[in-house]
Amino acid sequence: MKRSIGVIFAVGAASSVAMAAPVTLDFEGQGYGDGSAIGNYGGLTFAAEALAFTESLYQSFYNNTTAFPSGDIAMFNASGVGSVAATSGSDFDAISAMASWWGTNDTQQSGSSTSITIEGWDDGVMVGTSTISLAQAFANISLGFTSIDELRFINDGTAGHFWLLDDLTLDFDPQTIPLPTASSLAGLGLLGLGVRRRRKSL
Repeated sequence: MKRSIGVIFAVGAASSVAMAAPVTLDFEGQGYGDGSAIGNYGGLTFAAEALAFTESLYQSFYNNTTAFPSGDIAMFNASGVGSVAATSGSDFDAISAMASWWGTNDTQQSGSSTSITIEGWDDGVMVGTSTISLAQAFANISLGFTSIDELRFINDGTAGHFWLLDDLTLDFDPQTIPLPTASSLAGLGLLGLGVRRRRKSL
């Protein structure tokens, strides 16, 4: 009986390595929260224009009451640059994100981006795009990009227009996780057969 349980556990362990779970990048602990670069984070390499900013500074210095979706840090586009890229060495799925315009006194300013577009790219080819209008409060943007290796975050097309982004949810491709080989699965099957034969001979 113990050996049978061991075989079942081994088969379950071998098949479970193919599973992957979504992760949400909330940018906590990235940079200094005062406009410093995010860099490498959560399996992505963010371009130099991707900076971190704190909710506390956004509220106190810019006189806003807007709460960031989670924690104290969100990402913004340095100098209101038009496009910010984030790349990965392996494929992943992009599920969703939260975004708002950058405002002052809880109102839209001349430097507030009125929209954000997120593009999904794979091997240099754009495979999906999603755009939402922005407001003071963070809103969800649904992505649904599969098997991509790059994201591009784009403002409303005007240089110097800023957005804020948080809670970027990704799912890295299970194919990047080592899968059990056919021979290893066959070996487990033979092991199970051997256990059954032993039990019959007792």
